[in-house]
Amino acid sequence: MTRSSRQSNSLQGSHVRNQLVVPRRTEKGVRPVSPMINFVDNSAKAPVSTPAQVKQDTASKKLPAVTRKISDTSELSTKPSRRYSHTKQDGADTSSKKLHKKLGATAHKTQLLSNGVNRAKTKTSRRRLSWRRHAIHFIALALILLSGYVSVDTWLTNRRVEAQNTIPASSEKKGETHQDQEGKDETPPAENSLATYRVAAQNPRALYIDKLGVAAKIKPMGVNSDGSMQAPLNVYDAGWYNASAVPSRAGAVMIDGHVSGPTQGGLFENLGKLTQGDTIVIETGDRKQYTYRVAGKETVDRHKVDMQKFALPYGNATKGVNLITCAGKWQEKDQTFNQRTIVYTELVE
Repeated sequence: MTRSSRQSNSLQGSHVRNQLVVPRRTEKGVRPVSPMINFVDNSAKAPVSTPAQVKQDTASKKLPAVTRKISDTSELSTKPSRRYSHTKQDGADTSSKKLHKKLGATAHKTQLLSNGVNRAKTKTSRRRLSWRRHAIHFIALALILLSGYVSVDTWLTNRRVEAQNTIPASSEKKGETHQDQEGKDETPPAENSLATYRVAAQNPRALYIDKLGVAAKIKPMGVNSDGSMQAPLNVYDAGWYNASAVPSRAGAVMIDGHVSGPTQGGLFENLGKLTQGDTIVIETGDRKQYTYRVAGKETVDRHKVDMQKFALPYGNATKGVNLITCAGKWQEKDQTFNQRTIVYTELVE
């Protein structure tokens, strides 16, 4: 009988009531145990396991311990030792400190370079600002000196003009005014009197009318006590009403002159011969010349002169020169002529 058949018979016999044959593994095989030792009721026990099941149960009982050992081993493998952990952390801290030191040194050098560049820029900007300040001071000083020179020159010029326009005491008669002496001086002008005559820069200085052969000084005039516009004392001079416009500005330049003196013809003796399109030239104190074209002419009674029209540019013009002189017959009683000839001109742009 083979071993497997003997094991099968033994297992079948173990189920028989009151037969206590329990198989047991020995080194030489399976042998029955004495019934005297194992006299128990097999009906209350669980079925007897086979040797394979016994081996499997034994392995399963050992499994938790093995599993626990394996688990403990995995924990040991995943968690480094305390000594190793501290060594690694210390190395990382040392590397981090070195990195921080390097970064700090680099930042310090960068800051020093930046400060140096900023100082250089500041010095350059200060130099530029200093030069600009010096330039501004120099320009301001030059302007002050220039304005002072212009003011002094203007003052001296006005003094000369006042001296030239003042009536000499020897020529005044006792009790006579400027109005009483107008047009009574027939002294011919000196050859260089026009060239040396000076006025303020913007004021009219000389009058030129080529058609009539006129080249004369223009002297500033005011108003007489009776409200009439003053006329020059000398019959060869022209008078400019100083409350009217100047050539460089908008408005009408109002100029008068004598048609004659007591015995001689005056500056405007032939003013009535001007016709539309003829030209005249006004020169100012700064030697600038302005050309005007005749736009209109009229001769009216001296009591019907429209002074408002005479004080404005002719027509639609914005700049012009209006000339006026006596005309008609001499009135002995009034010591003047009974008419006035007026010529209106406009600036030639």
